[in-house]
Amino acid sequence: MRHIFLLLLSVFFLFGFESQSIGYKDIKVKKDTSVKIFGSTKYTNDNFVNKKVSDTIKNNSRKEKLKDRLSNGEVLKGAVINIAHPTMVEVVCEAGADFLFLDFEHGLRDYNDIGQAIIAAELHKVPTLVRLGERSLNITERILDAGASGFLFPHVETAEEAAELVSWCRYKPSGVRGSGFARASISYNGNEYDRRQQANKDVVCIMIVESLKGKENLSKILAVDGVTGVAIGPGDISMELGVSNWKDPKVVQVLDEMAGIVKSFPNQSLLRLALTPEEAVKNVNSGANMILLTHDVQLIKAMYSGLFKDISNKINQATKN
Repeated sequence: MRHIFLLLLSVFFLFGFESQSIGYKDIKVKKDTSVKIFGSTKYTNDNFVNKKVSDTIKNNSRKEKLKDRLSNGEVLKGAVINIAHPTMVEVVCEAGADFLFLDFEHGLRDYNDIGQAIIAAELHKVPTLVRLGERSLNITERILDAGASGFLFPHVETAEEAAELVSWCRYKPSGVRGSGFARASISYNGNEYDRRQQANKDVVCIMIVESLKGKENLSKILAVDGVTGVAIGPGDISMELGVSNWKDPKVVQVLDEMAGIVKSFPNQSLLRLALTPEEAVKNVNSGANMILLTHDVQLIKAMYSGLFKDISNKINQATKN
């Protein structure tokens, strides 16, 4: 029996387990009398003390709290993800993204793509914001259950719309989100009521205001309780104005006026698109604290196009010489 006990004890320590990390009601921590196993000091089971799980397991969120960083005055940089493959997500996270914009409005991505992307980003402690194309309480709840940090809701034009969308993201009684155990709750070891209240505080609700009607109601939208901020962009507004160039003075004027309105709400965030570092600086000076790069597909195409063009030019020059 002594040999069997020592063998089991050896295997236990070889695999790196510590008795303090096991999630049971009472944990026996070994101390005092020790025995040498493969040249290292390990504890035997001669003496024990009881230790509660609450002393050894703490709620440790795997996501950086996006709202906290914004409140601290940081300017966060994000990227639009269309290729929602885990490897692409990991590449962008490791490149230095502070948050990801997972596009679930355009393209052919499905729920599994978004779910896998959320998991991959979370492993790198990068929060994810999902742009929902379909307005649905159930889809909103399920995306949050999957672990998303929040949403960018497109085509918001009124305060009433914004209030309804926020209510979908909050548990009762602050909202209408229903109770349910899913992936987002498995890393939390405390009281479920407390988790829901914390989730209500942490969820990010950004309204994408991209129409002239939305601009007219922008102040009312920003005043809605639970709205984290707004995103403004040139795409849909330029179409509404009937121009194709995003740098057209008409478009620039509308966006600058909207940025000025957001700036008058100091606790609200402003997300703006930037294609160059110079544009990013300009947008930050306008009050933006969230800078979004263009779509991954566009960046990859531009990178390869530039490389192929440069390589072709070099080869042609070398051939002529």
